[in-house]
Amino acid sequence: MTDQEWRRLNALVHKALALPASERAEFLERACGDDDALRREAQELVEVDARELDSFEQPAVSLRDEDAADAPERVDVYRLVEVIGQGGTGSVYLGVRDDREFEHRVAVKILKRGMDTDEIVARFRTERQILANLEHPNIAELHGGGTTPDHRPYFVLELVEGLPIDRYCDQQALTVRQRIELFLQVCDAVQFAHQNLVVHRDLKPSNILVNSDGEPKLLDFGIAKLLDPATGAAGTVTETGWRMMTPEYASPEQVRGEPVTTASDVYALGILLYELLSGRRPYQIERRSQSSVHRTICHTIPERPSSRVERPPEEPSTETASTLAQRRSTTPPRLRRQLRGDLDTIIQVALHKEPRRRYPSARRLAEDLELYLRGLPISARRDTLGYRMSKLLQRRRREALLILLTLVALGVGVAGRLEQEREAELQRDRAERVTEFLVDLFEVADPETSPGADLTAREILDRGVERLDDELRDEPELRARLLATICRVYRNLGLYEQALPLAETALALRRSGGTSLDLAQSLDDLGTLNFSLGRYADAREQWQEARQLRIRELGTRHEESTTTTNDLAVTLWKLGELEQAESLLRDVLAADRERYGDRHLGITRSLNNLALLLQEEGKFDDATQLLEESLEIKRRALGDEHPRVALALNNLAVLRLDAGDFDGAEELLVEVLRLARAIYGESHPRVAATLGSIARVHRDRGELDRARELLRQSYAMRLEAMPADSPALAAFSLRLARVELELGDREEAERIALQAYDALLRGQHPAVDEALELLEELEADPLALPGAGRAALRAP
Repeated sequence: MTDQEWRRLNALVHKALALPASERAEFLERACGDDDALRREAQELVEVDARELDSFEQPAVSLRDEDAADAPERVDVYRLVEVIGQGGTGSVYLGVRDDREFEHRVAVKILKRGMDTDEIVARFRTERQILANLEHPNIAELHGGGTTPDHRPYFVLELVEGLPIDRYCDQQALTVRQRIELFLQVCDAVQFAHQNLVVHRDLKPSNILVNSDGEPKLLDFGIAKLLDPATGAAGTVTETGWRMMTPEYASPEQVRGEPVTTASDVYALGILLYELLSGRRPYQIERRSQSSVHRTICHTIPERPSSRVERPPEEPSTETASTLAQRRSTTPPRLRRQLRGDLDTIIQVALHKEPRRRYPSARRLAEDLELYLRGLPISARRDTLGYRMSKLLQRRRREALLILLTLVALGVGVAGRLEQEREAELQRDRAERVTEFLVDLFEVADPETSPGADLTAREILDRGVERLDDELRDEPELRARLLATICRVYRNLGLYEQALPLAETALALRRSGGTSLDLAQSLDDLGTLNFSLGRYADAREQWQEARQLRIRELGTRHEESTTTTNDLAVTLWKLGELEQAESLLRDVLAADRERYGDRHLGITRSLNNLALLLQEEGKFDDATQLLEESLEIKRRALGDEHPRVALALNNLAVLRLDAGDFDGAEELLVEVLRLARAIYGESHPRVAATLGSIARVHRDRGELDRARELLRQSYAMRLEAMPADSPALAAFSLRLARVELELGDREEAERIALQAYDALLRGQHPAVDEALELLEELEADPLALPGAGRAALRAP
């Protein structure tokens, strides 16, 4: 039977079972038409389901109200307080040690009355013995055990006060990375159990609690089995074994009654990982009868987690894609992109129907996840063109890190951003052409294909720009896309002068034939560059046009529209239009809070920018509150070593400096400088900016020599990244001129101020008034700078 035939049969059976018994035969006759074989197969399955009891709807033994009343008041040195859990064979009580030695809270599991058959007592004692052998920080610890006065066995466990792992992750809004890091601890505990010849057989969220310290604890080895050291199997499952599992987390071999090995736990880990990352389960078990469970688990191929994220929920009560993404501190498209590729592959391997084709151990599953977190190729990935490219990037990782981040985004977006009316085959051809171009580009720098080559990331990009005109001349749209991509990489490397002509060319190509949204993106790229170079008037013009295009196409509240509004507001602020800038930034923050909520990473941009504007207006208390809120969200979502955390620390430091807290500002800036150097290297514009901020601390303290030294270092780094006549560079140099004047070197101060004035005047930069004011203070003539000197300004 093909997959399509099986799906049709499965759908027919479910529809028939939803009807009254008297109507099922007629429905199948009508639905199957002339296909007698399909009708007979469907009829047989419907009759089997109709005869079966819903064996999974009820526990193996009904719970009795008198369980709590029949419990002894105490066992050993523990007083039993209340029932905190119940299962098929045992009840779990909260126990408190009260023998005056010390107080200690534990969980006490006692076999239920009426369950003292030889088989169940043996299994209960097996669980106690298993726990005695499993001393691991992520497995609930066994404290002891014994027999109650009425001869029922019990054991005393570590009391884990926490939430099931799925609820904990959602409550803390953990990111995909943080969820994987937590899951790795679970894998370690499961691997430890396997090494001690124990297979858990019931791994699910409710059996993995996370305590207040964020540590997961593996519980409930009630149906665990000791493995045969010779075969690695736990033996066959008897008829009652149907009740010794949770169907949603059971493996196909458990359902079929075959020998259970460690591969069954790997399968359950795969389901758990699927659920933690996507918020969905691999499949829905609509009827919990044996035949229905067997059909679903043994024959249904789970959909990739990435494709489940944005699909409408199966039931009205299921969370929407937007809610699921918010619980992972991201958006639905970004969550889908995170899961697509390696994570999809890892989960699919763990969930393979055949045990021998899964990961051979929990440790091997964890190793692939660790490789994913480190950005390295995983073992489960096929040797495709994309995989070959990732290996090339791995060998050139240090030089190509920034390129990789941008090209991954390009690879995801190439096919999706083409106009919808284009044929799918044309999309694939173009995407492949771009991918081949990029792979060839990187192979030039690979020692295995070009011995002796030692190209930097910049040299690789330079060669790519040279080849674009020749190789993609007939594809202006793809040429514009690649130019824009390489432009952004140049910008991220701090090479603004090299990026500018690429952005201008991409914009010209899109004005002659691109979509409105593509044109808006090119305007945005050029606006960002001009802003970085201090050409605020040009940036304002480009962002105003981009904003109009995006609002027309997407509406005012769309994420891309508010992003452009944010950029325009910051530019207006730089141009001195504070009132309009504040109004726009407050609108952006309100839209972000509506979209993401109050604890999401998506609101930190508008929190940060509004705070800086309020700081400019002298509203330090309001600004501090917004910056601290932004920093807390970033640290929780990204960790302490992320570039965005470093930027938030820098902004908070400058705010403290403006408020007169020099020591507090310096302490933060020293940490920011450490992070900036670790992330960007020694001479990146971010490092230069931090040195400039530290110089301001020393200047405000009156330590002018140290301030001048740091400002000169910062200026030299900026001069490497932007043209010598850049208005942004000129505006910064005024700070150095002020320090030179305060140190008594009027000649040097005048020289710097004259150069700055000329660049600021030609660039229509608002700091031109500051330069003119300084020149008047120096009694210098703004026209004294020789015309020949304006073309190549020298460093202070």
